[in-house]
Amino acid sequence: MIWGDASLYNQISDSLQTTYPEFFEKYEIEVIVGGSGDNEVAEKIRLSLASGEPCADIIQLNYTQVPEFAEAGALEDLSDVYEGFEDNLTFAAKNLSQYKDQIVTVANQINSKLFYYRKDIFDECGVDPTQWKTVDDMIAGSAQIKEKYPDSFIHNCSKEEGFSGYDAYMMMCVYDAKFSDENGEYICDTDPGLRKSMETLKKIFDSGICYGSGDFTPDWEAALADGTLVGEFTGSWFKLFIPGYAPDQSGKWAACLWPEEIRKGSEAGGSVLVIPVFSEQKEAAKEYLKMYRLQKEGVLAAFENADRTPITQAEFDTIAEKENDYLTNNYWKIESDSYDQNSFTIFNYSPNAVAEMTIFNGWCAKYFSGQADLDETLKGMNDDMKNQIGNALE
Repeated sequence: MIWGDASLYNQISDSLQTTYPEFFEKYEIEVIVGGSGDNEVAEKIRLSLASGEPCADIIQLNYTQVPEFAEAGALEDLSDVYEGFEDNLTFAAKNLSQYKDQIVTVANQINSKLFYYRKDIFDECGVDPTQWKTVDDMIAGSAQIKEKYPDSFIHNCSKEEGFSGYDAYMMMCVYDAKFSDENGEYICDTDPGLRKSMETLKKIFDSGICYGSGDFTPDWEAALADGTLVGEFTGSWFKLFIPGYAPDQSGKWAACLWPEEIRKGSEAGGSVLVIPVFSEQKEAAKEYLKMYRLQKEGVLAAFENADRTPITQAEFDTIAEKENDYLTNNYWKIESDSYDQNSFTIFNYSPNAVAEMTIFNGWCAKYFSGQADLDETLKGMNDDMKNQIGNALE
């Protein structure tokens, strides 16, 4: 079960069928779309757990939702899936495979932090983002580009609501921000990392470097296509979208790591694959996960036929020898660097992460629109989480 469009996952299964014909003689793969987004898929799991009726043998989630189901004992232990492959996993893939001391996921797509930018325009303006160390460097670089391209922007966020969702969480990773302490008590109004994250996001919001639309809106797509938006600080998933939005800009976009000051983190870690306890074909599901994400032949087939980036280091090194069809500047080496222990971390999501994000986003909208100052925002956020959730771990 996945969310969105089944076509990519049918492509993946088709590529594996050619590589592993014996498996597909025994099993038929059906890709079920659980909804348009990950929260709808998570709700399908909740309904299955409540009713006792299985919905799928392998389920795609965002890592955001893993704590909820791991704490509930709803996910199969996958330690045996990794036997013989442990030393070949990227650092990011190892992080994504576990929750606390449980091995319960296989990384489907790693969403590290990268800055994507129009290298032709940056070069023309004499701006090299690979040399940026701080947020101030980033703002100064944008100002330099605006001297020649006054209507251009190097980042994006909603004009009305500012930074929320994955944009904000990518920054919160930098400062080890927390909503709650080790006992599950909410500490939004006292956690120094959360305060610093919000201050940094407001500094960027007020700097004028951001185009004012939400991501995945017609305005955002048009700004990428017409050269208004010439950069994007986001997750590595962006590489799959920009060729469709701006096909005539092939060879003009590049990527680099975020400035050192705000480099650490990820965009929700990434999407993962789990086997729920109600799976009726657990061994076959484990074998499928091995073929798709861990065994060399399947990993490379999924990359070549369905653009699924490897989570294993040797196979990533293999693809890094090739040029990316759209992005320049030795792209695969850059993405590989973003997976290491100096760059990749995952926000400390709790079992109530979905409810926390809803409350957080609501207060972000008030903060960035000027309806509440930072103290009011953090206190309101804390009060709402206490009153609506209670304890983060329960």
